Amino acid sequence: MAAAAREGQPRVATKLDGDSPKIVLPTRTIPSYEQYLIGRNSMVPGIEEFRGIPYATVPARWQHALIRDRLPEDIFNATKNGPRCPQPQEPNNSEFYQSHLEFPSDVRESEFDCLNLFITRPSSSTLIAAGFDPEVVKLPVYAYIHGGAYSFGAGTDPIWDPARLVKRSVELGTPMIVATINYRLNMFGFGASSEIIQAQPDGQLKGCNFGLSDQHTALRWIKQNIRAFGGDAAQVTVGGQSAGGSSSHAHVLEAILGEGEPLVQRGIIQSGAVGVLGPLSMEDADQRWDIFCQRIGAPSGDHVSRMKFMATVPIEKILRTNQELGWQVCPLVIDELTISQRPNGRWNIHLAGEEEQASSVRDTESSAVISVLIGDTDLEVSQLLSVSIIGTKTDHEKGSIHFSQVSNIESFEQLHGRLASKVESGEFLGKFYPAYGLETNMPVARLHEAILQFLSDMQFGKPVQLAREELMSWDLSKTKAIEDCTNARPTAVQSYRVKFGNPFPGINYGKAQHCVDLIYIYDCFEEALREVDKGLPAGAVTNDSLVERIQADWIRFITAPSTGDQYGHATVYDVDRTAVTVSMADDREFTERKARFDLLDSYSRAAQQTITELIGIGHVL
Repeated sequence: MAAAAREGQPRVATKLDGDSPKIVLPTRTIPSYEQYLIGRNSMVPGIEEFRGIPYATVPARWQHALIRDRLPEDIFNATKNGPRCPQPQEPNNSEFYQSHLEFPSDVRESEFDCLNLFITRPSSSTLIAAGFDPEVVKLPVYAYIHGGAYSFGAGTDPIWDPARLVKRSVELGTPMIVATINYRLNMFGFGASSEIIQAQPDGQLKGCNFGLSDQHTALRWIKQNIRAFGGDAAQVTVGGQSAGGSSSHAHVLEAILGEGEPLVQRGIIQSGAVGVLGPLSMEDADQRWDIFCQRIGAPSGDHVSRMKFMATVPIEKILRTNQELGWQVCPLVIDELTISQRPNGRWNIHLAGEEEQASSVRDTESSAVISVLIGDTDLEVSQLLSVSIIGTKTDHEKGSIHFSQVSNIESFEQLHGRLASKVESGEFLGKFYPAYGLETNMPVARLHEAILQFLSDMQFGKPVQLAREELMSWDLSKTKAIEDCTNARPTAVQSYRVKFGNPFPGINYGKAQHCVDLIYIYDCFEEALREVDKGLPAGAVTNDSLVERIQADWIRFITAPSTGDQYGHATVYDVDRTAVTVSMADDREFTERKARFDLLDSYSRAAQQTITELIGIGHVL
């Protein structure tokens, strides 16, 4: 029975306890036997949820996760949310989006039980009504990784609840499944040092970047088990936004450059890329680790005694020390084990352990294309981002991403006075000011917006563009060889750009802020968004129409048999909520952005001095 289920005949349409959906899930043990998951019906009609499914165990603090070969109980209750990783107690609200969503009250925190995911799928009756046989259908899978600066957040946060997106996929005739992943965060997921690696036991994956490795393990679990939910393990798209976008980029890189068969066939990279949050060198990581250990009171002797001490420090003390140091983001690290640097300065990702590598040998004849959708918003660094991330309002903390520092600059002359004394290259400043429209006697509001645009470019736009260019260099439609990546799988790259603004009243109304795209992709602010539409002038494109367009584009990318070739073009979601396809080489705004990025690249030291003067060295990654 279990073998048959694994070969593609799962019993997915059965019910238990009235309307509760049930999944028969074969274990990966020898011999295998059947276990059961009991799910629940979503608040969105026709959609089912299986929440809090544990996919891995954590052997010990700062060790890599081990994939589960069975559920902890033979009849597993998947009706409740799983724990999230311990994290700074930022407000559990949607203030950043300027509209209200209720956060779930049953989400607790656990350092060792936070590796869980939840699966959202169409119900059997919904599939039957849409013309699909739930017993045999293989649905495309979207594995979503939440953002939060690698420091906070959870898959269960209501902003990215996928139920409406799944429902829309059915309405479009291309139903899909979404798996939403929890992983370790902040110092528990991204603490890094040579001492940590030295303390890791033999026989396990060595290295840092534990949260990234957790995600990889979740993708392995999905590949092994998603068929039981009606999913297709050979059609998996990994995606995420912000830190989730950086993570998605990492998993896409491993799919393109890795030696084994890829866990994913497509990737969606939103407002993030490897290069946004690190990766730091091990030298920098070791310095941060020393600072952290000293602050927390660890012994300064040999690394064995220090690691023994650090392994037992209470969770609350780790979080408090992290906050006292003002470390609101946790960067990736080039440990040369899980992330390494190539000769061209870009990165390789190595998250597969020895056992996984041995069982997943790359087919040298395979020419499978890795499709990618990548893009960002116009003004990633916005006025609310700092307060919403931190959840407290001291001057030091509000500067994290980074409006409090910017708001203290009251004129161009004041800005120039500060930069002229700190930035070595006057030539750079002579080009920097006109590139960002900075000039004497400019209105303060425009001054602040120009500075925020520079910060957006440095921290989001430029790394995303560099990722796009590299991914495009492997595009199937091009034959250009990459000297250090001759074994790269071909890609098919689509691009997008978000220019529409936050639709809700508040300080970021009308601004294409960080995360604004999530409002439309997941449509979780459904009622508030339709209420806004009532006040639009006659003939205006509605927010409802924009939701339909963006959801259709995302679903098409995830579910279509082929993503098609859009090399060099991008879909622009404009300020008036329309969408248009442009050539990135010819479009004025794309070429102006590229010119700014090239300027920052050409004067990288001066650009770094500028951002350091504006927001402080402690926040520059």
